[in-house]
Amino acid sequence: MARIGKLVGSAIDAPRRSRHKATEDLAAAVRRALESVSPAAAGFSVREARGVVTLRGEVDQMDDIERYEAAARAVPGVSDVDNLLRLRLTGSPHPRVLTA
Repeated sequence: MARIGKLVGSAIDAPRRSRHKATEDLAAAVRRALESVSPAAAGFSVREARGVVTLRGEVDQMDDIERYEAAARAVPGVSDVDNLLRLRLTGSPHPRVLTA
């Protein structure tokens, strides 16, 4: 039993990278990939949790949304992308809100 404890203990006590550091590294890698598509990506919010990357921000063209998502998916370690990028509306009037 003591030998099992030693084996299990050594596996548990082995140095590991902190999850926080790994999250920062993956998010930073995704940000670099997005900025390689366009410098405009610097204004995006990039969050990562357990390999799932969430992108938030505004783009000028619909095709940009797919390009940024593809760039994020190509980063090693990304398991999924929650793409919340939206099209920036310029020059259009704000909708009137009707109230009762």
